[in-house]
Amino acid sequence: MSKYPITAQTLEILSSRICHDLIGPVSAVNNGVEFWEEMGADAGDDAIGLIGHSAAQASYKLQLFRLAYASGGAEIHVKLDDIKAAFSNFIEELRAELVWELPEAAYEGALPKGFCKVALNLMMVGVDMLPKGGNIVVKDSSTGENHKIHISLEGEDLAVNIDYKDALDGKTKPENLSPKTVHPYMTMAYAEQYGLRVDIEPTDAGVCFSISKA
Repeated sequence: MSKYPITAQTLEILSSRICHDLIGPVSAVNNGVEFWEEMGADAGDDAIGLIGHSAAQASYKLQLFRLAYASGGAEIHVKLDDIKAAFSNFIEELRAELVWELPEAAYEGALPKGFCKVALNLMMVGVDMLPKGGNIVVKDSSTGENHKIHISLEGEDLAVNIDYKDALDGKTKPENLSPKTVHPYMTMAYAEQYGLRVDIEPTDAGVCFSISKA
């Protein structure tokens, strides 16, 4: 029996989260178009800048969500470079910073299905847990052919409430999930589905997630 069952309600809540994250930049594009229509040529660079910036933000989020939630993100052709690029664009205007210390070449063609998808989702967990900023450090801890990646969250004010922790631990029932807790829950559900192991350990600087083949 799955520790992270997925129901229709789970998918509804996940959809709510995705829509909430996309509505801001999409609405801003619409506002820019309306401003242009009202002001005409007088709108000038302001309207173009607003539309361009907001369209880019919407595109970055769509790229990220496609890798994180859609089936294509689990395929073995998805590389570490792909999730690094998508996540870097996503956090460009956020307080958290990505510190990438992985030798991508060493993993070429070696990672199992779903590995990059789960890694990306855990990096997104880092954004939730570092609302005041900090570092999301991704580094290698492999031994031989046993590939393992550490994702460490380093920040002074790590935000981990009991609901979020229960979602990671599989203690939350699907009907009790919220748009805030559905992401960590789905992250662990993906790990379970693809036969991956995620270990969570506290550190002096924050917390560390380790991903390896179960």
